[in-house]
Amino acid sequence: MKEETVQTMPNTMQVVCFLGEVGADAREYVGGKAYTLARLLQAGFPVPPGFVVTTTAYRAFLAANLTANDPMDDDRRQALFLEGRMPSELIAAFRLAYRVLGPGGPVAVRSSASDEDGVTFSFAGQYETVLNVTDFDGLLDAIRHCWASLDTARVESYRQRFRLGESCPAMAVLVQRMVPATLSGVAFTMDPVSGRQDVVVIEVVRGGGEALVSGQVTPRRYVISKVDATADVGGVMDGCLS
Repeated sequence: MKEETVQTMPNTMQVVCFLGEVGADAREYVGGKAYTLARLLQAGFPVPPGFVVTTTAYRAFLAANLTANDPMDDDRRQALFLEGRMPSELIAAFRLAYRVLGPGGPVAVRSSASDEDGVTFSFAGQYETVLNVTDFDGLLDAIRHCWASLDTARVESYRQRFRLGESCPAMAVLVQRMVPATLSGVAFTMDPVSGRQDVVVIEVVRGGGEALVSGQVTPRRYVISKVDATADVGGVMDGCLS
């Protein structure tokens, strides 16, 4: 039997592409998060396997469910993404990519907006992530929730705060194999509280990172100087990390 593969097309046309296929000019189509992980993977770092539902798929979904005269208030947009018709060609592409990714445990389904994880603005915690997805129906539902999170009151407030304008970019979605983590963390290339740019800030918790990003626990915090690599440790955890 011939091995199944996802059809290779230019990034502007693909509705799905694997991280290893993401080109250097594809940030607009795969979003900031997926683009950064693809660059790390292609540089030889150990990145869990995954694929991207590109902004082309997002726009195809909108085209299948909207007309020029449709009102697009907040309630209508949420209902559109969560209840609108998923085109059969998108379902087929997502199913094939999920099958090619293969068995190996649950996946994380993560937003990857085109303005996310940028040089100036991160949108950290603003968009949706769905963890421990174990079947295709759950995958479709998670993709819908990631799309819907692009235009919420929380995101609108963030955009207004930083004067980013009212128009929302398109949303890509990253589907990635989860690993059974002993420790998880978040690294900032500057201090997100003080604004210092001469340090890297790393926050670490036991297990998966959901408790950290949701604020459920107080992490162990490392502040590392970019100049001489010295570190200060702050914060508390239940027990030690070693």
